[in-house]
Amino acid sequence: MTTADQMETWIVPQAPLAIEYSIAALSKINRAAVDALVALRGGLGIGGVLLGTRDSERVRILAFRAVECEYAFGPVFALSDHDRRKLTELLRDIRQNPGLKGTEVVGWYVSHTRRGGRTLAESDLDIYQTFFPEPWQVTLVLQPTSMAPTVAGFFFRELDGSVRSSST
Repeated sequence: MTTADQMETWIVPQAPLAIEYSIAALSKINRAAVDALVALRGGLGIGGVLLGTRDSERVRILAFRAVECEYAFGPVFALSDHDRRKLTELLRDIRQNPGLKGTEVVGWYVSHTRRGGRTLAESDLDIYQTFFPEPWQVTLVLQPTSMAPTVAGFFFRELDGSVRSSST
């Protein structure tokens, strides 16, 4: 990210933190989601790790890393045991990468092309709770379409630790 990168802010009164994001990073995630949508009739779901910074008032999304998925359960982004091991390795590699010094894992993203729209499926909640358990880590859900702009929203943990999975 360069100093010229533009940032946007997502905030709702219920969220304990503001979420700022690099327009360039989210545009690249969106492009990957749309490309996966058109790669297969009905689309492939994708996912990845969100990188950035945080303080007591905000999470800043600055970059991302895609997560490999072998699609063992069909075209949705649901992780097999092999995929889960690869995600564990990716998270370890991110933490040890000197080129990412000053950033940390602030959450993850997933695209839904076939189910649920902008909700968190049970498999999404499992990934969120297992791999991104910190109270400040977020989930970005994208719903790409080939004929209209992608619709997206953030999920976060409430102050009591619960996640409202039915809507962003």
